[in-house]
Amino acid sequence: MGVVLPFIIIVTGIFWSLSFLLLTGGELDVMSVMQPPILMVIGLSGMVHVVNHYQTALVASESKDKAIFGAFKTLGLAVFLTALTTSLGFVSLYFTNVPSLMWFGLYTGCGVMFMFLALFSILPFALYHLPSLPSSNREVWASRWNKFLKLLFHNITAHRKAISLSFIVVTLLAGYFMSQVKTNGYILDNLPEGHSLLEDFQFFDQQYGGSKPLEIQIQAGSVGQDLFDYRVLKEIEKLEDFVRENYNTGFIMSPLTAVKAVNKAQNRGNPKAFVLPSALSYERMQPLVDKMGQSQNIKLWTTDKTIGRLSSKTADNGSLLGKRQHQKLDEFVESNIDKELLKVRLTGTSFLIDKSHELVTYKVFSGLGFAFLLVGIIVGFLFRSWRVSLLVILPNIVPLVWIGCVMYWFGIDFKLSTSIVFAIAFGIAVDDSIHFMTNLRMQMKEGHSLLKALFLTYLTTGKAIILTTLILISGFVMLTFSTLEIPWFTGVLVSLSLLFAVLADLLWLPVLLIPFKKVIERKINHRNSLDRDKQTQLK
Repeated sequence: MGVVLPFIIIVTGIFWSLSFLLLTGGELDVMSVMQPPILMVIGLSGMVHVVNHYQTALVASESKDKAIFGAFKTLGLAVFLTALTTSLGFVSLYFTNVPSLMWFGLYTGCGVMFMFLALFSILPFALYHLPSLPSSNREVWASRWNKFLKLLFHNITAHRKAISLSFIVVTLLAGYFMSQVKTNGYILDNLPEGHSLLEDFQFFDQQYGGSKPLEIQIQAGSVGQDLFDYRVLKEIEKLEDFVRENYNTGFIMSPLTAVKAVNKAQNRGNPKAFVLPSALSYERMQPLVDKMGQSQNIKLWTTDKTIGRLSSKTADNGSLLGKRQHQKLDEFVESNIDKELLKVRLTGTSFLIDKSHELVTYKVFSGLGFAFLLVGIIVGFLFRSWRVSLLVILPNIVPLVWIGCVMYWFGIDFKLSTSIVFAIAFGIAVDDSIHFMTNLRMQMKEGHSLLKALFLTYLTTGKAIILTTLILISGFVMLTFSTLEIPWFTGVLVSLSLLFAVLADLLWLPVLLIPFKKVIERKINHRNSLDRDKQTQLK
């Protein structure tokens, strides 16, 4: 039943989540494939914390009924808050303005809350009716963990300055390396190396001038009559020459192409005549150009000839190089194109994809800032102290910054497929801090000093944090078997961030809290006295 029970709870939560997705008109796509493993590890994480508290109570010789009641009474708020903060981490993706990421974040955030409902609906009933672990096995298991955690806690308290200094120095260095990570993405980012479609695109890049569409909107200015005004055509010619040199494009199509084609036809197909003719020659052939425009299959200009497009193909060299090329184009247009004759603007799907890589990265980190603020408010509510809120946020910054450093070392760029990792990692990693601080608050409400409460929290919640991290990593490692880039990066980077998070929460968070012993104890004691006064008034 130790295997069947988690399976039933996980399947129920995933079923509710996917049912909600389909009932609200959502669709299953590449992003939604990641939902089940994410929800699975989140559900198992909450389950481990509750069951661990339940088993600890049984070791302390409490009755089964009392152990179940105590586990859900003590951890109910903590599990709810972790589910809420995890959900907020995913919902932060809604600020990216990229539809696939927006709906993935929103539906996964809702799925986390459905998993919470499944956990608290099924687990109490199941624990009550299932036989508990034999007492001898429980005691052996608990003694091994206690021995390890006691040794770890004593070493941490004995080397507080060294640990804190190490985390600060390493995090600052990691932050510097993270700032050097480039934002760069490709059209076919999600396909693995060696995929037939990727090879086809590379062939076109090498042999036919490129596979990435380049679209530029052109519009006649206030002085030009239309795009076929000879003065405007001269400006288009300058633009084409620059585009050909700057983007290393293949064949370019524009209103000027039609004029060149007519001129070539007038000169018996001479390739050298595929140029803009003289003003006098152009005036004679203009009726032919008008006739050609009426029968064009590819629409290069509007019926009134005032708006058109310059279209070509270029190699997909990434959004970083594309951004530099676009900046050069803007500078060229600003200094060399007469705006009264011709207005120029980049457009098209490729340009939007390049912009989206940069925009998504910015939006994800903006959303994370909002999520950090909410977590700070939640912790501040628990301890009535903004300083404690700041202390709890610091260890949760560590895994994100360290992951950025890992990306720099391995040459991984910020883009659509990697930016979402930060939202997922934060949403899950912050669970450990919430559980730790909630349990610490419970221990201090029972009258323990901060050091004693930290020690007791370490023995109970510390074990659960380590176990849940191992479970979470084992779940996300499954995504590394995918041949698609988004799931693979999610599996590797989130697993590393969870490992970094458990190090920060178990090694650095206690060290950060100890110097604020008097502040925290005063806040908790004041809260306890208020609670006692309320109870006295009720009596």
